[in-house]
Amino acid sequence: MPKLCNILSPSLKLSAYNSVIQMLDEVTIILEPADEGGFVATIPAIPGAVSEGETIEEAREMVLDAARELTAYRLEKALKEKRSGSVIEKVRLAG
Repeated sequence: MPKLCNILSPSLKLSAYNSVIQMLDEVTIILEPADEGGFVATIPAIPGAVSEGETIEEAREMVLDAARELTAYRLEKALKEKRSGSVIEKVRLAG
């Protein structure tokens, strides 16, 4: 199965990816030992952001990558499906 970022259009891929990186200034990651070994990492604030790794560091890196790809995909999809007359705003989450 291709990575989500691989299916994004080239024109929006970099822009969406950079927007997501800026948005994710700080997130909470839950790292749990996996039954089969290694760790399962989730980001509760981003539904579907789940990944695994042999080490905590690898699991952290993998779930952050998954979160970036997932949110970039969702952003592109929302922009493509917006209705005529929609207002698009960019706001900072952190003060």
